[in-house]
Amino acid sequence: MKDSHAHSGPDQHTRGPSCKAGTAIERDARTHGKVRWQQGYRIDELVHELDLFRQVLADAAGTFAESNDAFTRRHEGRARRLIDEAVGVVTFPSVREVVTERDRKIDEYTGSLERANHELTLKQRLVSDLYRHRTTKRDIPTEVDPDVSGASGRLGGDMRSS
Repeated sequence: MKDSHAHSGPDQHTRGPSCKAGTAIERDARTHGKVRWQQGYRIDELVHELDLFRQVLADAAGTFAESNDAFTRRHEGRARRLIDEAVGVVTFPSVREVVTERDRKIDEYTGSLERANHELTLKQRLVSDLYRHRTTKRDIPTEVDPDVSGASGRLGGDMRSS
């Protein structure tokens, strides 16, 4: 007897959606993440929102199961696994997009800070060089001021006569 659960390819749960619909869902999930980032959502808020989405889907499956006698526990278990898979397909690209946007913004700020720091370093060197140049000029006399030497001479002369 052949096992009814055996199949020839990789498990759908491990390989993810391979059809165009899966790609569209992932694209929409990335858009969702980008929009939530622009709205200021933090990662924990995004994950909480996606968990609420999972709960709504699970509640809908439970309500359907209660109202449909043909819907067995086995069907409900399968529905919950499909819900988990669908939410997973949405969660990972959405969170990844938020993280990518956050990292991009951090890189942008870091670049700005590095450029500002470099400019400040150059200006600090310029001010230091200017200060050093002024200090050096003040310490080296270039010529003798006749008023200063004359005053000293007179002062000295006045002291001798007293």
